[in-house]
Amino acid sequence: GPAMTASMHALIAARLGRAADSETYFRVSYRPFVRGAFLLFSEKRTLDRCVFTTGAGGILQSVIYGFGGVDYDQWDKIPTTKPTLPPTWKSLTLRGVQYRGKRYTITTTPEKRTVVEE
Repeated sequence: GPAMTASMHALIAARLGRAADSETYFRVSYRPFVRGAFLLFSEKRTLDRCVFTTGAGGILQSVIYGFGGVDYDQWDKIPTTKPTLPPTWKSLTLRGVQYRGKRYTITTTPEKRTVVEE
């Protein structure tokens, strides 16, 4: 559906270093679909009675693997690629990233990234 497609476009745009495009796709992937006081994620723009976990999962993937740059294909070091934060974000902190039996906190700003074992 459109929510999942836009979130994957956000992830890919971030991986390509296209920060403004990634932010646009990110917003399109969730804004039309959140509802109510608890901002539940609906499957359709016009449906209010559903929690769409697949769409919410796509949002998480765009943040973790796109903006955060986490990449589990690199097995020789802490798995990260060059992050691309959306232009309006000042930082992103991912806590509890598990890798090879250890947990890490990854903090990304436009200037640098730090990886700290928890």
